[in-house]
Amino acid sequence: MLLRALAKQPEERFSSVIAFARAFQEAVQSGGELRATLTISRAEAKSGTTRTLTVPEGRQVSITVPAGMEDGTTIRLEGQGMPYYKGGPAGPLVLTITSPGAGDGKSWTEALDAGGMSLGVLYPTLGLFMPFLRDAEWAVVLCRAYNTMLYKDVTSQSPRLKGVALLPLQDPAAAARELERCVGELGFVGGMVSADSYYLLGHPRFDPIYATAQRLRVPIGVHAAGTDMNAVGHEPFPKFIQAHTVSHAFAQLRQITSMMFDGIPVRFPELSIAYLEAGSGWIPYFLQRMDEEYEKRGASEARLLTESPTEMVKSHPIYFSCEADEPLLPQALAYVGNDRIMYASDFPHWDHSYPKSVKELADRADLSDEAKRNVLAANARRFYHL
Repeated sequence: MLLRALAKQPEERFSSVIAFARAFQEAVQSGGELRATLTISRAEAKSGTTRTLTVPEGRQVSITVPAGMEDGTTIRLEGQGMPYYKGGPAGPLVLTITSPGAGDGKSWTEALDAGGMSLGVLYPTLGLFMPFLRDAEWAVVLCRAYNTMLYKDVTSQSPRLKGVALLPLQDPAAAARELERCVGELGFVGGMVSADSYYLLGHPRFDPIYATAQRLRVPIGVHAAGTDMNAVGHEPFPKFIQAHTVSHAFAQLRQITSMMFDGIPVRFPELSIAYLEAGSGWIPYFLQRMDEEYEKRGASEARLLTESPTEMVKSHPIYFSCEADEPLLPQALAYVGNDRIMYASDFPHWDHSYPKSVKELADRADLSDEAKRNVLAANARRFYHL
């Protein structure tokens, strides 16, 4: 069982004692591993640290983290001193090391400095699931509150931090007004709609959002999340690993199909759109598949399109994001052009590898220097008009 119980300071309890106790008991009964995430500062990661964690039964366990740990490093702690439950061993404690998240302007600028980044464009985490909220009025209020908080606590603290407005798909007219407020009053550089939702983003009901973004000359980021997409009618996956594997890519395949064949790039030709956090390896395959469908049925079922989906991507401001270590990144860049794919850190999510990922991308031997400059900086500056 995977449990992300965070130990943020010395002598601090795991953040969810009840959840940890249940996982602890399961690990004992099954003879399996107990997994947790330990959050330590970057300085501690470099020099090493010892933490004392309180486990169920009130026992304290001393955890020594070796020096030189990087984000995502997993260590197995076994032997004397490890947790016991009613006199029996609980099995090894497996810790994943992660650096602190960024909850304010100072921590975000420190994170930028750690990766040698000049600017950061900030997207929500829990806000990615906003479309699943059934109460439209409440969704509008929550989005407004989040955007205001992002400005007050983070983006207003440094010109290096740029906000993207969380938009309530439940009420497109209100979403358009919120985008106008965020750009005009808060200085945000774009709007975000979640790829994971009940909705198909090519539907005309969302035209007010796209029209407003085009008029304001700000982009729309279609951001994938980690749902299992059971809202679209299939049996949900039983394990997170299964849902997380397909969620991002499946959501983006669904939305680019809707938006492309319903003619969003034609109806809003100056609107910049990016499909984010699904990687880039799928782009050549799926655009070619869309091309084939367009060739056979486009004249009757995608009448707004004037050219194939691949050509639409190349002739309109349509972008994608990538992971630093994707083996198929060179092929994706060759297919759509090295001016259409942007680096994404995914910081501070649990599975990010920032700042290591910046160096990974910069050191790749299979990318030209021009491609690296575009992916790491120029494409994002162009997309967000920075």
